[in-house]
Amino acid sequence: MNNYSAIFLATFLLASCAVGPNYKAPPVAPAVVQNAQSAQFVTQSPEALWWQEFGDAELDDLVRRSLAANLDLRSAYDRVRAARAVFVERKFDYAPHVQLDASYSHFDQQQPGFGNGRINAQSDSLGFDASWEIDLFGRVRRSVEAARADLGAEQANYQDAQVTVARASISEKNWDHLNTNASPHPTTFVQSSGECQTTEVVAKRNEQMEVRSGLDNLVILKTAGSEFVGYIKDSLTTLPESTDRLFGTAVKAQWTYSSPSLPFAALRGKIRETLLAVFAAHQSKSVQHTLYAMGEKALADVPEISGIELTMPNKHCLLADLSRFGQDNPNEIFVPIDEPHGYIEARIYRRK
Repeated sequence: MNNYSAIFLATFLLASCAVGPNYKAPPVAPAVVQNAQSAQFVTQSPEALWWQEFGDAELDDLVRRSLAANLDLRSAYDRVRAARAVFVERKFDYAPHVQLDASYSHFDQQQPGFGNGRINAQSDSLGFDASWEIDLFGRVRRSVEAARADLGAEQANYQDAQVTVARASISEKNWDHLNTNASPHPTTFVQSSGECQTTEVVAKRNEQMEVRSGLDNLVILKTAGSEFVGYIKDSLTTLPESTDRLFGTAVKAQWTYSSPSLPFAALRGKIRETLLAVFAAHQSKSVQHTLYAMGEKALADVPEISGIELTMPNKHCLLADLSRFGQDNPNEIFVPIDEPHGYIEARIYRRK
């Protein structure tokens, strides 16, 4: 009886010497998502094959060919296969290992002694070997767990390899409460301006996140301090120079921040104020002249941006000719026209 007790105690002590404790994931605070309780927020994962929702066979074929020709995806898929093979091999360590060897050969050899006679000879062998490692210390168990974790990691890497760039774009227009009976109505709004505030965040693999903000359709007009002179002329030029004209445009601007962690709201307001201040005070010789001055001043006043792009199409307003009605028009009535039309843009960046 004492012998059985000793054997049981020894087995228990050996089994307790497993390789390390069971893995426990460290506690991680749950992510806090703003407005998660709103009706527009959804919790389900996005559709991975989103392009199939269009029902376009040609688009499906193009995506399939693109994924098949992607070398990064091929490499990631091969790593998944290798990790799966290792995982299966590790699980075999739970079972006994059996090795069976067999060989057979048939040949002619010279007959012993003198002479040229030959005899047929043959040789065969059969071997059998079996071993089984009892996993008392947990080595096999831990290696299987590690192989399973590696397989899961490679599967996640394969899915991640399909995404190289993530881009999020947001635009916003201002809405104000509609005033009725000298007080704002609680559920009715009016759009105060056609101006649109924009932001775009671009994340590329292994690169710093890039934040670009801007504005669009900011319609502005000045009635003084605007000319159109000094431009290149040739035999086909018909537009006369003007030293006093209306200057109207719809500004579109986009600037790039030098860091993804900045006081964006305050900087946006400062850039917008700078652009408008230059437009109002600048003695303009042309749209191009004023556009460059606005971008140059924005870079000088806001060192947190690395560059700015500006687009300012012409919004021509010409003096209405009332002479056919026998009336004078002393710079009071102007008519907006679409032709001629100019689309002026510039990209201004800091020297590196």
